[in-house]
Amino acid sequence: MRHRWLIAALLVCLPLAAHAGSVPVQIVRFVGTPADSSDRVTQAFEAAFSEAQIPCERLENGAWVKAEPKANPFVRVDAAGSELTWQLDLSLRFPPEVRVPVPRRHRRDPVRSRQSTLRTSRGFVFAVTAVSPTNIRRDVTPEGQRFEVYFADLKTQVVPSTRLPSGAYDFPYDDAARVVARAAIEVMLRANEQLAKDERAALNPATRIQP
Repeated sequence: MRHRWLIAALLVCLPLAAHAGSVPVQIVRFVGTPADSSDRVTQAFEAAFSEAQIPCERLENGAWVKAEPKANPFVRVDAAGSELTWQLDLSLRFPPEVRVPVPRRHRRDPVRSRQSTLRTSRGFVFAVTAVSPTNIRRDVTPEGQRFEVYFADLKTQVVPSTRLPSGAYDFPYDDAARVVARAAIEVMLRANEQLAKDERAALNPATRIQP
């Protein structure tokens, strides 16, 4: 009987043990998501942020090459529940939207435009501000880190014209959200001295504009 109680106690403790090394993170601000794709961006971000590891790169002979992934100790929480909770402030800036006319079934029908996932650029800019528990206690907010990336593989969906010199691209919101999640983890790992100077998160399929 005693052994049965011991086994039961161990089974109850297993989920807690799995999260024993987790570091809670509260997102205090997440702005800039497109109105028509906000849920899509949020869900993709949550999925990427909850991954056990993030892909990484290492600087070697002046070039960034694939490296071993890093463990992700961070777990998002809805509220600051402990003295170990980090705070994240995320600000996203997508390229201007392109409105595409809806084809008319009849000549007398009015020309209407609709919102779409088309954007004027392959580029994407966002900022990550991570406040450690120590800085929260000291009431200190570090300077945010700005990321400038672009999606090199995107193909032009609308040909360039006088009205639209750069054309338009079908913007990958899911990929953009995953990039933000990895970058946020990178910032916190670096602030926690868990990333060396020659290491960083791999943000593919996005390419960093600034090394």
